[in-house]
This record gives sequence, C-alpha cells and structure tokens, in this order.
Amino acid sequence: MGFVSIAKRARSRSSWLCGCGQRLEADEDGRLCDQVVSHLKRDHQTAYINYQVAREMVTSRAYKMEYAVVYKNGTSPDEEFGPEPY
Repeated sequence: MGFVSIAKRARSRSSWLCGCGQRLEADEDGRLCDQVVSHLKRDHQTAYINYQVAREMVTSRAYKMEYAVVYKNGTSPDEEFGPEPY
C-alpha cells in the first residue's frame, strides 16, 4: 500500500498581511508588490500608492510561507511504521 503525494512540492512563497486581514502571496517579491498595489487601490481606494511605496511595504512586512507536502489519504509514510496495535 503506497502513499501518493499531490504534485505540488513544498515550496516557499512571499506573503504579506494587510491590516484588513487579507493575505497576499506570490512566488517573487516583484509580483507581490504588484498585488499590494492592486489590493490597496481596489479595496482601500488608496490613490497615492505606487510601486516604490509597495516595495517598501513588502521589504519591511513580508514573510515567507512554506507549504507542506500533502498526502492523498491524510497520513504520511512515516505513520505507516510503528508499534502494532494490540
């Protein structure tokens, strides 16, 4: 009985959390800056925001998120081994 992981491997993404609770994610900081500009203009009607301001926000407040590998039936291969139940 084998365990099959989904195609996505564990990877790290840059994330930024807005004060409204919206979390934005991207593979690169440049794309994250674009998302920050779009979010602030669309959801907060911020007229003064530009790429340079968004870049400062991302470099000061962004963090890395790493997604773990998920297994098809919810158990990892390590859980297959261990003491036998009585």
